[in-house]
Amino acid sequence: RPLLFRGVFSNGFFRGGVIAELVWMAGVSGFQLAVTQRLQLVLSMSPLLAGLFILPLPLASFIAGPAVGWLVPHIGSLRAIQYSLLLSAAGLAVYLMVYDAALWMTVAALALTGAGLGGAMTAASTAIILNSPENSSGTAASIEGVAFEFGGAIGITTVSYTHLRAHETR
Repeated sequence: RPLLFRGVFSNGFFRGGVIAELVWMAGVSGFQLAVTQRLQLVLSMSPLLAGLFILPLPLASFIAGPAVGWLVPHIGSLRAIQYSLLLSAAGLAVYLMVYDAALWMTVAALALTGAGLGGAMTAASTAIILNSPENSSGTAASIEGVAFEFGGAIGITTVSYTHLRAHETR
């Protein structure tokens, strides 16, 4: 018997959850790497201060996760994923506009981004687990873990490659 039943990907909700998890992790890991590098290398912050500076992102994610978990039964997993990713995209756009502005504006943008990303992760996990066959929930959780790690690798690689290319052209 195969360890991975490929038919599980025929379920659009499951597939959407896996894709959202991958996109979420690529976005958050790449964003956090770029922001912390800017804080440390450009603004000369210590690693501790840089970590404290981006703390609103994971704190908002921590708060938004259970809130979106409560909303999923009412609006559905895919709609919750869509709204959450739109919220995080809005937070990223605001951050790009205000990253040199007042501290409170940057903190608000990071919190908005974190809230969207935390909601997307919760909704994606719900979509993955609830739309997998009962006898293969362990496999579904493993697929989610692979999407999580692969997304992180994509995000970090993209930011690192972009930084490398930027330094080569100088």
